[in-house]
Amino acid sequence: MKAKKLSIAAVAVLALAAFLSACAGSDKAYETFSLAMDKLAGPGNWTAKNHSGSSGKLTVSGLSVKFPAAPAAGAGQEPEAAARKAPFGSGTLEVATVEVQKILDQKTLETLLAASSWKGGRETELSEKITLKGVSHKFENLPAYTLTIEEATLDKAVLGAAPADTPDGPAGFLKAFRLGALSYKNLEVKNEYEGLSSVSKQASARVEALQFGGEGLPGLEALDPSGLLTVMSGVTAKKADLKGLTVTFSGQGGDKEKVKGSFTIVSMEEKDLLSFGAVGELNLEGFKLEMNIEDGAREMPVGFNLDKLYMKGFDAGDYLRKYLPVIIAAGSDPDRSSEMLAEIHTLGDFLVSPVSLDEALLSGFEIKVGDLMSIKMAEAKAVGPYRAGELPLKQTSYLKGGEIVLPEDAKYAQGDTKDLYDFGQWFGLTRFKIEAEGEGEYDPASGLLKSRANKLNIADVLDFSGRFEVGGLDAQRLETLKNTPLGMVYAAMMAPDVIFGDLSVNVLDWKIVDRGLIDRSFKLASAIQKEERGEGAASPEQLRMQAVAGLQLLLALEGGEYLEKPEQLGQTLATFLSKPETLEVRLAADPPLSLKSAAAMGYDQTRILNSLNLVLEANGESAPPLKFVSPASRPSSSGDDLMMDEEDEEDGEDGE
Repeated sequence: MKAKKLSIAAVAVLALAAFLSACAGSDKAYETFSLAMDKLAGPGNWTAKNHSGSSGKLTVSGLSVKFPAAPAAGAGQEPEAAARKAPFGSGTLEVATVEVQKILDQKTLETLLAASSWKGGRETELSEKITLKGVSHKFENLPAYTLTIEEATLDKAVLGAAPADTPDGPAGFLKAFRLGALSYKNLEVKNEYEGLSSVSKQASARVEALQFGGEGLPGLEALDPSGLLTVMSGVTAKKADLKGLTVTFSGQGGDKEKVKGSFTIVSMEEKDLLSFGAVGELNLEGFKLEMNIEDGAREMPVGFNLDKLYMKGFDAGDYLRKYLPVIIAAGSDPDRSSEMLAEIHTLGDFLVSPVSLDEALLSGFEIKVGDLMSIKMAEAKAVGPYRAGELPLKQTSYLKGGEIVLPEDAKYAQGDTKDLYDFGQWFGLTRFKIEAEGEGEYDPASGLLKSRANKLNIADVLDFSGRFEVGGLDAQRLETLKNTPLGMVYAAMMAPDVIFGDLSVNVLDWKIVDRGLIDRSFKLASAIQKEERGEGAASPEQLRMQAVAGLQLLLALEGGEYLEKPEQLGQTLATFLSKPETLEVRLAADPPLSLKSAAAMGYDQTRILNSLNLVLEANGESAPPLKFVSPASRPSSSGDDLMMDEEDEEDGEDGE
């Protein structure tokens, strides 16, 4: 949305206003103005009602400019479809009043007008200040789209020395253009398209040190061959302030649902805008979305609220440069879209950060679906630094005041909301309050990656903590994974040394503190049985005893197939289920578990499992690592064998 506003200003207003700065208050100056307008819009494509000037100031009233039109509709082509192929920005621009201060001399202007290339030119100040009042633009390729601005001001317009890769024509002019500041107030955009209408209003905005000399995004030339969109995507600015944005919308969606609503942003401030998708610092406050979806006789209000969003050092440029060309190409060939996207994914994508970010903080987050359910977060924060395409050397994060609220009103105990309502009622909890903290470290030299969940607390359910450690992930190994396409994962398994090397799982340590999870789970299971069987359902306590007994019987009959002492695992799980307090799972692989170590062990399942040193402990009672048995040493009479022996005896008796 922001890029669209800047593009309109840049193409239709900024370039026009820059050329206007050549005009003086005399008739001769107006002749120069005419030459400038002929260059910009073409002879006969603009008109002005009045002009006057004195003391280095020019005022033009009633300016109307017609920008390049769409090609005529071809045989069998709808006029509207042809109009949508019009050059970007085509349509009619009208400005009630244009005021230009500090006039550019006529000779310099004529030199600029004669130029078709802006590469390597000397820096030229076009104007000290330009004010446009009563601006409106109607786009030919979007006939129901109109833009109006009460007043816009451009300070210190300069045409700089553009780099060697600057294109000719309007796109090149925009790349060479510099602006000390752009500000406007009371902007309004109206749009209607395929049954949907919207009105956007913005109280004010100001952008400082605006230019379009940054690195443009690839692939946009497919949408706009003129190159203007590509240049605009390289927008940079020292600071941008937006205040009082409101958008209202209504209409009928593709599924015949009627939708109406609005969203607002109280304020948004950006510092050091480096290009589209990259900003040094962002402060957004007061984002609110309210929407009502009507489907037949049903209405569902949906709301989203975010009190504050803060980001520092955010840069999605690498991500956009990688995926945008493919997304644009996939849009023209939807049958191959999944295949095209899969081709650019690599094994390393699952490990590295897709974007760069120093830190991010959000507060007052809430999604609400009527009184059906809601998701809230009082505050969440992540601190890196994260760098695109890399593993963060250090990271911390936390979540405070999280809450998920399930349906509480009995009116939701039927229809497609019944299962959600029943779960909350039967589980005995409809408000899940959540707190979390985590951190991680990575050493590219040693290849050690550590991740820790210091806490994940769900009130009245459980507390979870744990750590996870991966080895063999040095910088060279990470680079190899980043250069291995995802489609080659099966081929990589055939040459694990080449692709995965010493990449290994070293440590896993999880601890669950029961705060009601097990009791509530049996209560839920009992309620489900009652729903299905009526009064014949087992009570929660009966189900607990059945689970303990059944688990121990299963391990006694079949556990010997896999474990040296199946009763050890049975006792641990029975202890936790009978009196749930804590359950710990620990893995300390020796040697570290990797494809290379698995190959060294001949891919022997038993040796691999025993090398994990897997420990399960319940309620603080220590236990040795589980020992797994190989097929050769498994008991000859497992539960299945015993049943088969009994069947054989019966068959023998029948034979007699």
